Amino acid sequence: MRLYQINYKKLVALLLPTVLRKSLIVVLLQCATTGVRMRHSDFTKERDKHLYRIRHTGQVCYLRAVLNDAFPDRTCDFQIEDSPSTSELVYAMSEIEFPYDQLRIPSEESDYTPVHVWSEDYILIETTPFVVGCPPEVFADTDSMNRVRYLVNRYKLLSKKAVYSSI
Repeated sequence: MRLYQINYKKLVALLLPTVLRKSLIVVLLQCATTGVRMRHSDFTKERDKHLYRIRHTGQVCYLRAVLNDAFPDRTCDFQIEDSPSTSELVYAMSEIEFPYDQLRIPSEESDYTPVHVWSEDYILIETTPFVVGCPPEVFADTDSMNRVRYLVNRYKLLSKKAVYSSI
């Protein structure tokens, strides 16, 4: 039995003197403790959430368990792996093909708009310690991916960076 599990109905009856243990008095006192019982159930729910948070750390097994618990309706499990050590960085331009003296600098009159051909994920992939592989139905849904990012950021170490991909 847990320390915080209290049966208030039984406690009210046991704390009454034997002379006053009539059914009407017991029921009235049980009704009077309804607010306390509701607060106690809220307390135990929040306590369980905090204990869950404390038990799960940024380790791969715990992070995978948190993600699998958060998305029970999925076709496959989440996969967390180390980032590939041989990754390629995608650059916007090459200095050999486009020397700096021949670069077009956009002026206020021109309709030239710069195009970004790189992503932050590609730039940081050399320093990224892990890749989170998500099930296809989770990866396709924006709300689900936001929830995955939130959970990963909540449990991972601050020095780590995650890249998300579909399985």
